[in-house]
Amino acid sequence: DRGHKIGCHSFTHKYNHIYADPENLRAEIRQWEKAVENALGFVPAERLFRFPGGSATAKSPAIEQMLAEEGFRSFDWNAVNNDCMQHTRPSGMTVEEYMKDSTVTSVAYSLRMTNSPHILLMHDTYLQTMEYLPWTIEYLTELGCTFGTLDELPGSWLH
Repeated sequence: DRGHKIGCHSFTHKYNHIYADPENLRAEIRQWEKAVENALGFVPAERLFRFPGGSATAKSPAIEQMLAEEGFRSFDWNAVNNDCMQHTRPSGMTVEEYMKDSTVTSVAYSLRMTNSPHILLMHDTYLQTMEYLPWTIEYLTELGCTFGTLDELPGSWLH
């Protein structure tokens, strides 16, 4: 109702399984579709896909072909808050400081990519990410960034 979009990111997120064979990923997509339909009562018409681990993890013409056959547009990210890498933060640095530093550094890199959308990877499974989301929105707005959904982009975008 708020205009958010839902995309597929596999069902299990198990790289070794889903990237071993395009049919494994196709089966995961079917599981995802069933779960989304059970939750929402429908499967979104937009066929948006983000590779678990990024597209470099899944470099396979056969997988890319299968996704195209299924009507998916695929997306990567070019900025990250490193919420899933909290365990690597320097000692003495808080999780919030680490995520803010990661955001500032990677967004600066992303903004140098003038012919690319700027897609910031964040996970809703980390409480700290949700807690510092207002800071992120304010920071990006101050930089002149605007927000949109992947279906607004003219095509797939892979890094």
